[in-house]
Amino acid sequence: MLLFMYRILCGFLFGIGVFAPGVSGSVLMVLTGIYPQMLDLTANPFKHLKKNILFLVPLGIGAAISMVLFVFVFSFLFKTYALAATLLFAGLIAGNLPFAAGEALDGGFRARYLTAAVTAFALAFGLSFLRCLAPPSDSPGLLTFSLGGALAGAAGLVPGMSVSMILLALGVYEPLLAALRNLDWLVIFFTGGCFVLASVALARLIRYVLNRWKNLAYAAVTGLMAGSLADIFFSLPPAYAGFNWFFGVFLCLCGLAVSLLFVYLGGKFNPKAA
Repeated sequence: MLLFMYRILCGFLFGIGVFAPGVSGSVLMVLTGIYPQMLDLTANPFKHLKKNILFLVPLGIGAAISMVLFVFVFSFLFKTYALAATLLFAGLIAGNLPFAAGEALDGGFRARYLTAAVTAFALAFGLSFLRCLAPPSDSPGLLTFSLGGALAGAAGLVPGMSVSMILLALGVYEPLLAALRNLDWLVIFFTGGCFVLASVALARLIRYVLNRWKNLAYAAVTGLMAGSLADIFFSLPPAYAGFNWFFGVFLCLCGLAVSLLFVYLGGKFNPKAA
């Protein structure tokens, strides 16, 4: 029973990494010690099926609790304090940058690491201009939701990467919150289905890349995160009150502190897990 309750807690923490922009679910899995098992399970979902189900059920319960909590909390923040909420997420993303950069530079600097980081930065920041060129729409189409789910599913397996950071960069985070809040099952099915399929399909590849080219991979992750952070500041919502800026800076610092804390704890308790 204690193990079951512990895994519910692990699922809850992983859910934080999925739904709270900037927090890496994989870093939290490293922190709780379940990252290797989760990566192996995703790479071979039908091997030891009964054992896998028993492992996933409490994680799913904890993640569902996170989803309900964060859907309403962040929906309220975006609706009431859009600028402050965006700055909170910027702080959360920035807190993961030292982790990714440290992994990239573990063993020394190479010119190809800088090339990978700059290329990834350009790709991530370029999404801002693609969104500006796209025709205005109240909600993304199913194709955009599906693409966001697939990219988020792949990103969720890389320590330091944030699922919701990808959704923010594609402009589908807020619409997805609305779909979850309003129980839009079509959007939920396509986004969630693509998330799971991408995770399963790419788990072995991600494990291979992280084992063989860890430094280069994390250099690219660093560039993606920095580009997403620049994208957030490039497209900040307007400040409509001085207090909103004050509140936003306060939340940004809180997000930075929380994110750095999770990364620190992950390195302290599981220094070789990632």
